[in-house]
Amino acid sequence: MAADFCLFLRTFANCADESTAHSLRLRLCDALAAWRPTAAAEPKRYWKLPELYEFTFDLQPAKVAAFEQILSLVSYGWHHAWPDENERSSVWNRADGLVLLTPEVAWANLELFARGG
Repeated sequence: MAADFCLFLRTFANCADESTAHSLRLRLCDALAAWRPTAAAEPKRYWKLPELYEFTFDLQPAKVAAFEQILSLVSYGWHHAWPDENERSSVWNRADGLVLLTPEVAWANLELFARGG
């Protein structure tokens, strides 16, 4: 029986307030449209850095190819941890001149993992 996988994106982005965060969520969904995003939670202010809001999305298809397509959106700034051939985890940090999805995104974590694992 094949494992059921999840492709999950967590981002932190600069937002002035809740209204700005909700507008940004729509823009992030547009930028992620090829991967059929569904918001995993409402945007919320990050307690450690209050100028950032957290955005989380479940993406489809939950496959290695989709994971690699998202990585290819920006070629620099990713740090990878690939525990096996099917599971992946990569973290991206904003750097001068680089944009992932929208200019407001400061940090992202993209994961492909087996559900329940």
